[in-house]
Amino acid sequence: MLRKELDALRNDLSKAEEITKAAKKKCDGEWEAQSKLQEQFRAADAVRQEAFVHLQDLKKQQREKVPKEHLKVDITYKCLHLRFLLNPSLLLFFRIAEQIFLQVQR
Repeated sequence: MLRKELDALRNDLSKAEEITKAAKKKCDGEWEAQSKLQEQFRAADAVRQEAFVHLQDLKKQQREKVPKEHLKVDITYKCLHLRFLLNPSLLLFFRIAEQIFLQVQR
């Protein structure tokens, strides 16, 4: 009788260990996925901050020296370029805007 009870407890322990290992494996996978997402977020945030600083520089240039017509086109072009960097699917739109920008500068 004690032997049967001991075997049953060992069996329960074995099942519990298997469940624990599976849970730990799943948790590790989720932790890794979260770490990758955080890394991507940090990279995107760095690009966003760089774009913001660049936009501030462009606004400063506008106030300082560039004629207003050309500046508006230049700022629009550079903003489109920054948007393209953040969203590569805008490539065709960016290329068209680039052609217009080059024509205006002539």
